[in-house]
Amino acid sequence: WVEKQTAAGEPGDIGGEGWVRYDDPGEKAYKLNVERQNGRAAMMGITGCLAHEILGVDALYPTGGFGGEAPPEIIDMYTSFANFPSFAAV
Repeated sequence: WVEKQTAAGEPGDIGGEGWVRYDDPGEKAYKLNVERQNGRAAMMGITGCLAHEILGVDALYPTGGFGGEAPPEIIDMYTSFANFPSFAAV
């Protein structure tokens, strides 16, 4: 599947005979852009999973798992921001 680099191929071209190569520069640029966008979307997905893990919420089962119980609260919404300055009129 992967072949040794040869002098006849471009640098990094080790895909073999079954590898698709695009001769049209426009199509090649389009395919490379699609690949970049898919990579960026994958990185955003992983970042979202990491953010959930940092916050203490299971990224795969955010409702508490198969049992259905709610995950424990990580921020007490009643007292955590009690000393936070409020700009809203009470």
